Amino acid sequence: MEKIIVGKNIRKIFGQSDEKVNALNGVDVEISKGEFVAVMGSSGSGKSTLLFALSGMDSISGGSVKFCGGELSELRENELADIRRTKMGFVFQQPTMLKNLNLLDNIVLPALQIKKNAKGVIKTANTLMEKTGIIGLEQRATTEVSGGQLQRAGICRALINSPKILFADEPTGALNSKSAEEIMGLLVEINKEGTAIMLVTHDAKVAARADRVLFTKDGEIVSDLSLSKFDDKNIEARAEKVAMQMAAIGI
Repeated sequence: MEKIIVGKNIRKIFGQSDEKVNALNGVDVEISKGEFVAVMGSSGSGKSTLLFALSGMDSISGGSVKFCGGELSELRENELADIRRTKMGFVFQQPTMLKNLNLLDNIVLPALQIKKNAKGVIKTANTLMEKTGIIGLEQRATTEVSGGQLQRAGICRALINSPKILFADEPTGALNSKSAEEIMGLLVEINKEGTAIMLVTHDAKVAARADRVLFTKDGEIVSDLSLSKFDDKNIEARAEKVAMQMAAIGI
């Protein structure tokens, strides 16, 4: 299967001299086209650092990260920014919306920045808002919607340029259980339509939605759990398998 991301011997060091911290210590990882990969680990295990490294949001101290065959470290910052804008999507725990813009304007902004046709972009945004259940809220301010609705808008914005992969860092962390379940349902549908997803989470039930789960500890991937053999509708059984692996690893 075609590989979107191939990371080899990735190292990330923070600090200097006696204060050095090996946040990533020789990590190898691959993500295939259309795959859904979750990353779990305790705080400080390197899971978010891995997401930042694979997406080019942060530089690495050593090793290699290839995205669609190209080495990220060889790109200039403007080239990296262009790839993140056009071929990657990002969803975070707290959506970073511009407060002076309404929901629709926030969603279309990344596409308009690359000079796409405005009418076409708005049509795409409306389609995404309908798919995510927030159609009708286009003119609402970011402070006039719920946390779940704001996260849905963030997903729309992340998808506006039809990315090859969506990076999600604790996308349900600030939501109640009902909203979290709805957001995960949306991400599963997005993945089924062909967008690869890399998701960082602390929640076994969230991770259970993925095709496989990577477990990080002390800057290394210590386990790679495939969930493909489990019924994708039996989330409880999949979550139990994830929780058992977490216990076995000690995270």
